[in-house]
Amino acid sequence: MVAVMDGENASDVYLKQGVPFPQEQAWKQMILKMQIMTSLARNTKSFLGTFDHLLLRHEYGDIFVFPIGVEKVLFVVSKSAADSALVSLIRRNVLLATRE
Repeated sequence: MVAVMDGENASDVYLKQGVPFPQEQAWKQMILKMQIMTSLARNTKSFLGTFDHLLLRHEYGDIFVFPIGVEKVLFVVSKSAADSALVSLIRRNVLLATRE
């Protein structure tokens, strides 16, 4: 699953074919975890220096969180190692976009 979160709202969500959309409660849990992690990242970014993304664990898999704005994050939920290529591609593009 790939989604762009703007505050608490998912502005774009993409799911692989055949992947069920998370229930509302699971969705809220993921949002809460992401909000906590992104607020921590925003507060600690000054001394993290090269911070470019966060990784957190959830029952659905690994959640990669990429800050792409003040309150906007891109997150990727991945269970398979095959998705690591997608995460690497997003990471490179987000890094390039945020440094321009």
